[in-house]
Amino acid sequence: MTWSSTLASPLAAVAIPWAARWVASRRRAHRPGASPIGPAERSALEPHFAGEVLDRARVRRVPAIEPPSLLSALGRLGLDLPLTGGRIQGIAFDDTILLLERIPPRANLPLLFHELVHVAQYRLLGIRGFVERYVRGWIENGGRYRDIPLERIAYELQRRFVEDPAIPIAVDQAVADPPQ
Repeated sequence: MTWSSTLASPLAAVAIPWAARWVASRRRAHRPGASPIGPAERSALEPHFAGEVLDRARVRRVPAIEPPSLLSALGRLGLDLPLTGGRIQGIAFDDTILLLERIPPRANLPLLFHELVHVAQYRLLGIRGFVERYVRGWIENGGRYRDIPLERIAYELQRRFVEDPAIPIAVDQAVADPPQ
Protein backbone atom coordinates (compact mmCIF):
# COMPACT_ATOMS: atom_id res chain seq x y z
CA MET A 1 0.00 0.00 0.00
CA THR A 2 1.35 3.43 -0.81
CA TRP A 3 1.20 6.31 1.63
CA SER A 4 -0.77 9.47 1.17
CA SER A 5 -1.07 12.60 3.26
CA THR A 6 -4.71 11.61 3.73
CA LEU A 7 -3.59 8.57 5.72
CA ALA A 8 -0.37 9.96 7.24
CA SER A 9 -1.76 12.74 9.43
CA PRO A 10 -4.55 10.75 11.08
CA LEU A 11 -2.21 7.79 11.53
CA ALA A 12 0.40 9.95 13.28
CA ALA A 13 -2.27 11.60 15.44
CA VAL A 14 -3.41 8.21 16.72
CA ALA A 15 -0.12 6.29 16.70
CA ILE A 16 2.19 8.73 18.49
CA PRO A 17 0.30 9.12 21.78
CA TRP A 18 -0.68 5.46 21.74
CA ALA A 19 2.91 4.32 21.12
CA ALA A 20 4.30 6.60 23.85
CA ARG A 21 1.89 5.04 26.37
CA TRP A 22 2.76 1.56 25.09
CA VAL A 23 6.52 2.13 25.47
CA ALA A 24 6.08 3.47 29.01
CA SER A 25 3.83 0.54 29.98
CA ARG A 26 6.24 -2.05 28.52
CA ARG A 27 9.13 -0.42 30.40
CA ARG A 28 7.16 -0.61 33.67
CA ALA A 29 6.27 -4.24 33.00
CA HIS A 30 9.79 -5.44 32.13
CA ARG A 31 12.13 -3.23 34.18
CA PRO A 32 11.66 -5.17 37.47
CA GLY A 33 12.81 -8.43 35.83
CA ALA A 34 15.72 -6.87 33.95
CA SER A 35 19.39 -6.96 34.96
CA PRO A 36 22.33 -4.60 34.51
CA ILE A 37 24.57 -5.22 31.51
CA GLY A 38 27.00 -8.04 32.33
CA PRO A 39 30.67 -7.26 32.99
CA ALA A 40 32.02 -8.80 29.75
CA GLU A 41 29.42 -7.04 27.59
CA ARG A 42 29.93 -3.77 29.46
CA SER A 43 33.68 -3.95 28.94
CA ALA A 44 33.17 -4.40 25.18
CA LEU A 45 30.65 -1.53 25.02
CA GLU A 46 32.33 1.06 27.26
CA PRO A 47 34.48 2.59 24.50
CA HIS A 48 31.31 3.41 22.57
CA PHE A 49 28.68 4.58 25.07
CA ALA A 50 28.48 7.19 27.80
CA GLY A 51 28.72 5.65 31.24
CA GLU A 52 25.25 6.96 32.07
CA VAL A 53 23.69 4.97 29.22
CA LEU A 54 25.39 1.77 30.37
CA ASP A 55 24.59 2.46 34.04
CA ARG A 56 20.87 3.04 33.40
CA ALA A 57 20.32 0.30 30.83
CA ARG A 58 18.81 -2.97 31.95
CA VAL A 59 18.46 -6.12 29.87
CA ARG A 60 15.86 -8.83 30.06
CA ARG A 61 16.03 -12.00 27.99
CA VAL A 62 12.62 -13.26 26.99
CA PRO A 63 11.23 -16.19 24.98
CA ALA A 64 9.19 -13.91 22.70
CA ILE A 65 8.63 -10.23 22.01
CA GLU A 66 5.04 -9.43 21.21
CA PRO A 67 4.34 -6.66 18.70
CA PRO A 68 2.07 -3.84 19.80
CA SER A 69 -1.63 -4.53 19.29
CA LEU A 70 -2.10 -1.35 17.24
CA LEU A 71 0.22 -2.77 14.59
CA SER A 72 -1.94 -5.87 14.20
CA ALA A 73 -4.86 -3.64 13.28
CA LEU A 74 -2.73 -1.59 10.88
CA GLY A 75 -1.34 -4.77 9.32
CA ARG A 76 -4.78 -5.53 7.96
CA LEU A 77 -4.33 -2.42 5.78
CA GLY A 78 -1.42 -4.13 4.02
CA LEU A 79 1.30 -1.84 5.42
CA ASP A 80 4.94 -2.89 5.92
CA LEU A 81 5.06 -2.58 9.68
CA PRO A 82 8.01 -2.47 12.02
CA LEU A 83 7.98 -4.87 14.95
CA THR A 84 5.84 -7.52 13.23
CA GLY A 85 6.15 -10.84 11.47
CA GLY A 86 8.35 -12.44 14.11
CA ARG A 87 11.22 -10.15 13.09
CA ILE A 88 11.72 -8.65 16.53
CA GLN A 89 14.93 -9.95 18.09
CA GLY A 90 15.37 -7.05 20.47
CA ILE A 91 13.62 -3.86 21.47
CA ALA A 92 14.36 -0.92 23.73
CA PHE A 93 11.70 0.59 25.95
CA ASP A 94 13.51 3.74 27.05
CA ASP A 95 16.34 2.29 29.19
CA THR A 96 15.00 -1.28 29.34
CA ILE A 97 16.01 -3.69 26.60
CA LEU A 98 14.36 -6.99 25.73
CA LEU A 99 16.43 -9.56 23.83
CA LEU A 100 15.20 -12.93 22.62
CA GLU A 101 16.59 -15.85 24.60
CA ARG A 102 17.23 -17.82 21.40
CA ILE A 103 19.62 -15.28 19.84
CA PRO A 104 22.91 -17.04 19.08
CA PRO A 105 25.79 -15.84 21.27
CA ARG A 106 27.70 -14.32 18.31
CA ALA A 107 24.71 -12.04 17.59
CA ASN A 108 24.08 -10.95 21.19
CA LEU A 109 26.64 -8.16 21.40
CA PRO A 110 25.81 -6.52 18.03
CA LEU A 111 22.09 -6.67 18.86
CA LEU A 112 22.70 -5.24 22.34
CA PHE A 113 24.81 -2.48 20.75
CA HIS A 114 21.95 -1.63 18.36
CA GLU A 115 19.41 -1.47 21.19
CA LEU A 116 21.77 0.65 23.30
CA VAL A 117 21.89 3.16 20.43
CA HIS A 118 18.13 3.42 20.91
CA VAL A 119 18.64 3.85 24.67
CA ALA A 120 20.96 6.77 23.87
CA GLN A 121 18.32 8.17 21.50
CA TYR A 122 15.66 7.88 24.22
CA ARG A 123 18.03 9.61 26.65
CA LEU A 124 18.37 12.53 24.26
CA LEU A 125 14.75 12.76 23.10
CA GLY A 126 12.66 11.33 25.95
CA ILE A 127 9.97 8.72 25.36
CA ARG A 128 7.53 11.07 23.64
CA GLY A 129 10.23 12.64 21.44
CA PHE A 130 11.68 9.25 20.45
CA VAL A 131 8.27 7.83 19.62
CA GLU A 132 7.28 10.91 17.65
CA ARG A 133 10.45 10.79 15.54
CA TYR A 134 10.15 7.03 15.10
CA VAL A 135 6.51 7.10 13.98
CA ARG A 136 6.92 10.18 11.78
CA GLY A 137 10.08 8.70 10.25
CA TRP A 138 8.20 5.51 9.47
CA ILE A 139 5.29 7.41 7.91
CA GLU A 140 7.48 9.90 5.99
CA ASN A 141 9.51 7.05 4.51
CA GLY A 142 6.57 5.17 3.09
CA GLY A 143 6.23 2.76 5.99
CA ARG A 144 9.61 1.16 5.30
CA TYR A 145 11.17 0.01 8.59
CA ARG A 146 14.79 0.19 7.42
CA ASP A 147 14.26 3.80 6.25
CA ILE A 148 13.17 5.10 9.65
CA PRO A 149 15.94 7.64 10.43
CA LEU A 150 16.38 6.44 14.04
CA GLU A 151 16.80 2.87 12.73
CA ARG A 152 19.19 3.95 9.96
CA ILE A 153 21.42 5.55 12.59
CA ALA A 154 21.29 2.48 14.83
CA TYR A 155 22.03 0.09 11.94
CA GLU A 156 24.90 2.24 10.65
CA LEU A 157 26.53 2.46 14.08
CA GLN A 158 25.96 -1.27 14.60
CA ARG A 159 27.62 -1.95 11.23
CA ARG A 160 30.65 0.10 12.25
CA PHE A 161 30.82 -1.70 15.59
CA VAL A 162 30.68 -5.14 13.95
CA GLU A 163 33.25 -4.11 11.34
CA ASP A 164 35.82 -3.18 14.01
CA PRO A 165 34.76 -3.19 17.67
CA ALA A 166 38.19 -1.87 18.68
CA ILE A 167 37.57 1.52 17.04
CA PRO A 168 35.63 3.64 19.53
CA ILE A 169 32.36 5.11 18.30
CA ALA A 170 31.08 8.19 20.12
CA VAL A 171 27.46 7.00 20.07
CA ASP A 172 26.13 9.93 22.11
CA GLN A 173 27.68 12.40 19.67
CA ALA A 174 26.48 10.42 16.64
CA VAL A 175 22.94 10.34 18.06
CA ALA A 176 22.95 14.04 18.95
CA ASP A 177 24.38 15.14 15.59
CA PRO A 178 23.45 12.49 13.00
CA PRO A 179 24.68 12.82 9.42
CA GLN A 180 22.08 14.26 7.06
